[in-house]
Amino acid sequence: EGAVVPSCISHKEHLQLIDTGLMLNLPYPPFLGGKRDADLLIALDYGSDEALMTLTPARNYAAEVKKPFPEIDDKILEERDWPKDCYVFEGKEKEPTTVYMPLFNRRNCKGL
Repeated sequence: EGAVVPSCISHKEHLQLIDTGLMLNLPYPPFLGGKRDADLLIALDYGSDEALMTLTPARNYAAEVKKPFPEIDDKILEERDWPKDCYVFEGKEKEPTTVYMPLFNRRNCKGL
């Protein structure tokens, strides 16, 4: 009682919510946009999925909901089988600079 509820939520009979960890494997959505005013995101991808694969859905999600996200060259996504240990995707204006670090990478999986 007395809580301010946005009209886009209060006028709906049903809401569908999903954990962004399930949707994107990393929680990008809460940090995109002006409310948090994040300048830097550090994404530690310690999942067993292919490296770099969380970036494409995150980029697509940001575009769909019109939130700023740094540009990611599709050529980098081709490194998913043998990724570097760290990538920096620099934000230009409102996009947060994103540091992406996959657990399984060239540096710590040399013998594989």
